[in-house]
Amino acid sequence: MRHARSRSDLHLAMRLLAAVLALTLVGAGCATTAADVPRLKRDAREASEAGRHVEALRTLRPATALAPEDQEVFFLLGAIALRADRPGEAEEALARAVELAPHDPRPLAAHGLALRGLHRYEEAESALLRSLILRPADPATLAALGEVYRQWGEPEKCAARYEQFVWQLEQDTPEEELAPESNRARALAVARSRMHECEAAALAEPIDNPLR
Repeated sequence: MRHARSRSDLHLAMRLLAAVLALTLVGAGCATTAADVPRLKRDAREASEAGRHVEALRTLRPATALAPEDQEVFFLLGAIALRADRPGEAEEALARAVELAPHDPRPLAAHGLALRGLHRYEEAESALLRSLILRPADPATLAALGEVYRQWGEPEKCAARYEQFVWQLEQDTPEEELAPESNRARALAVARSRMHECEAAALAEPIDNPLR
């Protein structure tokens, strides 16, 4: 109950802050109504793609008050916060995106990444598994789940998920796109390294002896 009240209080505080920011922009003549939200989203995307993540967040936050039922606003805000390495802000925004669109696998997966960044591994696992139910065998989600298990100290599960990721990415990628310097080839190399690391860690774990 206390956790639910805390999350509700955080959501309220976030909305109040966004409302204050929106009113400030209204006074400056920058944003007045929900009709301005598409422009705010566009400007935020452009700033983030240029690497200006803090500017992008500042641009987009008022849109949460101008369009509080717009799932894309919260999803985009959370995704940019992840890029800016702000998992707390990302988690709040993505939790709202999931609330608005509970059957969309994208915000669920992104929410899992934010929860992982906060070391809330059990919740991250739940979000990523729910995303996989809606979008089975998605390589990015498999890799994210493997990384959750690696950081959580679950090497057998880590190795299994990374093995799935490697297999799926190989199946989805034409051979000509697997040149040594390609992004996919590098992703596969990292995943294989993680998989072997987790396999070794699993073998090194002590085996419980029931006769001891």
